[in-house]
Amino acid sequence: MAAQSSLNSRGQTTAQRVSLPPLPPPPATEQEQFLPYWTTEPGWASEIQLRNDQVSQDLTVTPVLRSSNGAETILQPVTIKPHEVVIADVETALASVAPQLIGAYGSVVLRYKAPTETSLFSMAMIRGVGKPIALHIDSSSQLTSYQTGSREGIWWLPASATSDYLILTNEGKSQLLLGLSLYDASGKGFLQQVALAPGAMARYSVRQLVAAGGLSGSYGGITISAAQNAGSLDTLHFLYDRNAGFSALLKMYDHDASTTLAERDFAKTGSWTLHAPMLALSVPDPVLEFPAGTVLQPQLLIRNATAKPLDANLSFEWKRGAQTGVSAGPSLSLGPYQTQNVDVAVLQHSGTVPLDANWAAVKLTTNGTPGDVMAIASSYDKTLKYGAQTPFSDQLAFHWVASVWEYDATHDSIITVGNGGTKPTQAALTLNYDHGTGAYEIDQLLQPDQQMWIDVGQLIRDQVPDKNGTVLPASLTVGSYEIRELTRHVGAPSLFEGKIVYDKKYGNVTYGCGSCCAYKTAKFYFDPLGVPLNGFADQGVEVIDTCSGTWVDITSDFDNTWSTANQSVATVDAYGTHGGVATGTTTTRASTEEQVWYKLNDCPILPMTPQGGDNVNVAPTVTFSSLPGVAIGQTANITATVMPSNNSTPISLTITSSASIVSPTGTFTSSTGVVVKGLTAGTATLTATITNPDGGGTETVGSTTFTVQVPTSLSLSLGSEITYNGTNLIECNGTNDGPHWGYSRCAAFTLLDQNGHQITSGSFTATEVVTTVNSNPPGLQANQGGGALTSGAFQDFWAFTAKAPPPPQPGEFVIVRQNIMITNNSTGTQYPNIRVNCLNFQSTDVTAKDITTSGTCP
Repeated sequence: MAAQSSLNSRGQTTAQRVSLPPLPPPPATEQEQFLPYWTTEPGWASEIQLRNDQVSQDLTVTPVLRSSNGAETILQPVTIKPHEVVIADVETALASVAPQLIGAYGSVVLRYKAPTETSLFSMAMIRGVGKPIALHIDSSSQLTSYQTGSREGIWWLPASATSDYLILTNEGKSQLLLGLSLYDASGKGFLQQVALAPGAMARYSVRQLVAAGGLSGSYGGITISAAQNAGSLDTLHFLYDRNAGFSALLKMYDHDASTTLAERDFAKTGSWTLHAPMLALSVPDPVLEFPAGTVLQPQLLIRNATAKPLDANLSFEWKRGAQTGVSAGPSLSLGPYQTQNVDVAVLQHSGTVPLDANWAAVKLTTNGTPGDVMAIASSYDKTLKYGAQTPFSDQLAFHWVASVWEYDATHDSIITVGNGGTKPTQAALTLNYDHGTGAYEIDQLLQPDQQMWIDVGQLIRDQVPDKNGTVLPASLTVGSYEIRELTRHVGAPSLFEGKIVYDKKYGNVTYGCGSCCAYKTAKFYFDPLGVPLNGFADQGVEVIDTCSGTWVDITSDFDNTWSTANQSVATVDAYGTHGGVATGTTTTRASTEEQVWYKLNDCPILPMTPQGGDNVNVAPTVTFSSLPGVAIGQTANITATVMPSNNSTPISLTITSSASIVSPTGTFTSSTGVVVKGLTAGTATLTATITNPDGGGTETVGSTTFTVQVPTSLSLSLGSEITYNGTNLIECNGTNDGPHWGYSRCAAFTLLDQNGHQITSGSFTATEVVTTVNSNPPGLQANQGGGALTSGAFQDFWAFTAKAPPPPQPGEFVIVRQNIMITNNSTGTQYPNIRVNCLNFQSTDVTAKDITTSGTCP
């Protein structure tokens, strides 16, 4: 439980309150993610990148390829270690499973078992074979509760040779009826209807749709609306030009009219805000190694996706080498469904942004509600051969995970982390490598609107140590990354992120982004909470971290929000410490705003209001299961049960006398197994105590005693005599020795302790040595035996027989001295001569005399 520095109702600082043990991990359940597109058509290649976000568990993912009609082909499962990235080539996978699909296209379903959907980060890379064309495609998840809404986008045709695909995918199991609308820059539009079968997809050319709709211009808007099952719709829009080696992904957004500004106002500014983290400006960064003289044309396309006029404002946080600054940009008025172009190069020439700056993070604020305004950013030269793009994001988060960065002779990667909040924050970037086993850590204090830029290749080339002194291996070529906000502001995450991988051979720059992590399933640590009468009990709040799949204690986020329904039964202070006033029941409530996981890449700010019961009881009692004893040097289990079972008052387990507790060594609050170990002979006592809340010392609430048993003697019990007259002799252990003449008995020995009680715990072995004292006829011998004890007992087989008639005759006998030794298998201690018998086998029966003390066998 997070410590506080203030005083709670006990008069203590809350830093002194008892820490609660972590909850068991959430169970793994069936999960699905979707990728909207794969293709192995001629000239194209597809790969799937999978990262395991869990901290300690392997993750097995089964990729399933859907054809355009929704038919499924299951690929081989892939197992991924924590923080590892595995890359699967689609065509290679199909070659052994369904070669007939090579040359086709469709969508992807990823199926796996994990505590949360975001235990897996996935993406697809679509590449042009032999061309510098690469497209980073994000995954999505189906949200059945999202029924009515739309996907919004911007179309852009920068040149007559530019080709494009607009892809609509139905992730669900029901038919999807859609309205596909296209608008020109002025807002003029046309509509056509689309029906998608379950799992199916449709692929269009926007250029053809624009012509068919009678629209003109080089850019405009796209709306794909659904009156039902909107949460099953995913879309993708990208451009390519094989001759120029150009490609661009035009990110599309969900627009849900029921979403409030409070859910998306991450920085608490009162405005709908978007960030584009890595806009390449007119003068390319030298690290990209574009040809000398290359001039880029940075531009923004900003669209109003509604039927009402809206305003938008721009600002630029620019970077030139190590120098940075912030410049205010223009204000825009957007008519209904209108799309406007902002030429950033013109802003540079006018002095709004320095002409020689290389990069800018663009912030766009509007007076609309979430999803009303959207934008894309791109920056290419006139030939479209050199350049980059950066999508706008409406998401700030305190934790991001992402997949692949690359570095080799022709590739490098730049990662940026920005503070989109209103307060300074400490941002931490971790580069994972060597299949997730290596970690390189950087953190930096970021002021509002400030970014840190990380050139991965430079870190490797220059062997730059991280904050722990770690350097990245010089041979390293690939890894993944994640970003955390160390100075977390409750309900107001600050960080946005971006990454580019650039190909120095072709001048191609591919943008990639991460997925937000957040919280879900807020619950009280105890429900109901057991509070001792006139005492105190601490309550805590745990949530699931959606990426690591583990429970996280966020109790301190709820400070000053706690309340009980009936203060005459129980009170609660500002930090969750409950006081028992009167015996009875009531309820507790706490509330705050947190970043909550809604679906993949969608982590809004929502209220969290856990509630639970309180039971005020007298001091708890502890009962122990019966345990007569434990063998010396060995262990046995006792069950300690706390009543009431939900009591949160920690019970301290103490031990007196001559035994030692192996587990647990701390405290417990409900039924638990206690392992005891016998050390020295004698009586041992387990005592359960609580500390009185009034400072009056401790109070015993349960105890039990047991004996540490030492092997001392063996008791003997004889079975019935069995006579053989040519019948099969069956030994005590079931062995059939064939026909015999004579008789036998089974002798059962039981191991006893110093008090004459049977020893039932531990592992022991019996060994016997037998010596013939006398026999008639002379020379008769007895066989030696022994073996493991079961529950402190073993059997010995006594027989006086012949294998052929006649049986033993009157006057025939054998007298045997039997010496039994017991060995404690756990300690190796031997107890010799624990019992010595004189066995007298006569022709009619056998007698046994215990001569352990006298030692005489006539």
